Amino acid sequence: MTWSFRKKRRDEKIRNPIQGEFFANEAIAGSAQALIRESVQNSLDAALGSKPVRVRVLLADGSDALPPERVASLFHDAFPHYAAPGNGLREPPDAHSPCPFLVVEDFGTKGLTGDPAASDSQPGVSNPFFLFFRAEGLSAKAGTELGRWGIGKFVFPRSSQASTHFALTVRHDDHRRLLLGAVTLKAHRIAGEPDMYSPDGLWGELDGDDFVMPVEDAARVDEFCRLFRLVRTTEPGLSVVVPYIDPEISFESLLVAAVKDYYLPILDGRLEIDIENGSKRVKLDAAWLEQPPPHFAAQLGESVLGFVQVARWKSQVNDADRLVLSAQDPARAARWSDSLVPANILSTLRERLAAREPVAVRVPVTVREKTKDPVASYFDMYIVPDRNSDGRPQFVREGIIISDVRGARAREIRALVVVEHKPLAAMLGDSENPAHTQWQKDSSNFRGKYTYGPGMIEFVSSAVGELLAIVTRSAEEADPALTVDFFSLEPPREDDEEIEETERKRPRRLQGSQSEQEHPVIEPRPTTIRVSKVPGGFSIQSGTAPPSVPFLVEVRCAYDVRSGNPLKKWNAADFIVGSAQCPVSCKGGVQVSRAKGNWVVLRVWDPEFSATFTGFDERRDVYVRAEVHTLAGGEADASQAA
Repeated sequence: MTWSFRKKRRDEKIRNPIQGEFFANEAIAGSAQALIRESVQNSLDAALGSKPVRVRVLLADGSDALPPERVASLFHDAFPHYAAPGNGLREPPDAHSPCPFLVVEDFGTKGLTGDPAASDSQPGVSNPFFLFFRAEGLSAKAGTELGRWGIGKFVFPRSSQASTHFALTVRHDDHRRLLLGAVTLKAHRIAGEPDMYSPDGLWGELDGDDFVMPVEDAARVDEFCRLFRLVRTTEPGLSVVVPYIDPEISFESLLVAAVKDYYLPILDGRLEIDIENGSKRVKLDAAWLEQPPPHFAAQLGESVLGFVQVARWKSQVNDADRLVLSAQDPARAARWSDSLVPANILSTLRERLAAREPVAVRVPVTVREKTKDPVASYFDMYIVPDRNSDGRPQFVREGIIISDVRGARAREIRALVVVEHKPLAAMLGDSENPAHTQWQKDSSNFRGKYTYGPGMIEFVSSAVGELLAIVTRSAEEADPALTVDFFSLEPPREDDEEIEETERKRPRRLQGSQSEQEHPVIEPRPTTIRVSKVPGGFSIQSGTAPPSVPFLVEVRCAYDVRSGNPLKKWNAADFIVGSAQCPVSCKGGVQVSRAKGNWVVLRVWDPEFSATFTGFDERRDVYVRAEVHTLAGGEADASQAA
């Protein structure tokens, strides 16, 4: 057994692998989460039968690391390549370094099937072994399997300071035990040698033409298993060993990542994860998630534990409990409208949410792949009132969290959007980026493949906010307090907005010849009304020059945004002014004349008045536009933004 590195040919490009960079984004919190997300995803894809998949994760670091003399023979041929300048390793190990390592083993899976001697892919021939070790950017996964890009396996070398990993597989079809190792560096030269080596090296048995074959000798495989503490014997599945593991990966980070990304299949009974490190061990199953130890609960955080509670309730929902929306015209793009929610469903939604009860909603859709007939599909929403929620829904495709989908926030609502039905799951899976954190309309696997494809991404992403907006509008229309009195101001349309946030006026810089010692006196501009910040909102009072009474104050507000017009970006899921959650308190000669959404008309008959708007998210800034409309022949001029 030996390490084999191929020398670069004259006509061959220098190629430096960058696949690991796909897992370095803000939606993935470090190496531990990338490793857990991809390795467990691969295990779920390879599930054999209906039994739960079990994943064992062993971290052997500190005093459990292997002494250098125990791994010297295994890495003897690799150390010169680890030490080569420009090979991409920042802190390469050497022959005197202990070897901390990580093991990921799955059980109840198929193993890496296919011809281990194949040197290329064959159309219509499944060969996961070839794709795992001898290909990059190729994947046999399609349809509803979680991966698409053929680069998920790069989380293993990415997690190693030596960019190295080994894989032992037992295949369910022929029961062969195969062991092969791989290292992925940059193109490099060894000191003292003129030739450049290609990035990839393999460890195994050399055949006649220097082709590296996996090790099958039982004694050698058993020795490897003892060295790295594998528990696999004859059970089908895959065991991956990552030597010289990244020191940033810890027991706690692995545990948090496993709960954060896979709580849903764990609670559904499809997955169990065992995590070990020295004397510490956690069997991550539904019972553990029921009541995690306090110190782990603190690390998981309120948001993760909140979604675990939603998922626990989801696991108890049956089809009779779901509220099913109306199907749309399959020949048209999916769009949200009031017609999607039948009157009886709307009434039930309104009543349950008003009573702060959870609701499960099924949304029928039609998937139109361009080369195939339209197929009926659906997704589910699980909506739970929760005052501690930041309002951002979480999206799950077949058990994997798509963590960077930007759905509209819904205040005091914790919601799961779950896509499990095959046609829609396949469609959204095609749109995912390599790290499976986003649904992207321009993904190369997705663009042009589906009729109304981008619209479907938007339809699913906005589902929670749009549904709650429909429910809120219906509640307004049913409320007799929201009527026009003697004066009619129509609620503004979206296209009435002409002032962008970026056009807000800045203070003028004084011009002229004043010296630094001169301080010109500037009289304050008279104001008809005054808008002031208060805890949780704002108040409106008379200014220094109020108009003649009676007059009206038209108020519009929205959460501020970094760019664009905040009023245009208001969503009913943010807040409803005048609702129980966002009340308007009037004192003195003022009352609410009309209210709808983020728009309120105040009627003032005494200059000594105040109207206080509260209930807003104190972590966000509120943009306010207030305009005065006089009723006694005066000008309707005043406009003020705060």
